Amino acid sequence: MNSRPHKQSMSELKLRRLTEHNQRLREDLARPRVRVSEASQSLIRYCKTTKDHLVPSVWGPVNKSEDPLIRYCKTTKDHLVPSVWGPVGKSDDPYGPTGGGNCSCCSIQ
Repeated sequence: MNSRPHKQSMSELKLRRLTEHNQRLREDLARPRVRVSEASQSLIRYCKTTKDHLVPSVWGPVNKSEDPLIRYCKTTKDHLVPSVWGPVGKSDDPYGPTGGGNCSCCSIQ
């Protein structure tokens, strides 16, 4: 007789798991979908209209007035680098670049 309550609780556990799984499947089914063709067209449109400054072979050389990296360096404090413990001076940054330059925080290699 002792095994019957145990089996009943196991069946209740299985029912609860199936009910939770069913609920997750219903939520997944209700999620809005986008057709692959629509997503592809949107991605192609974005790539054709958005200028990528890291691909000069496609878009041509970047004017300094349009360069977002230069604008970023002008708006940030170039002498500080972010840290978990707060801003750290560049001279104290062991991972910082050793070379000079106008804005070493934004060099891309």
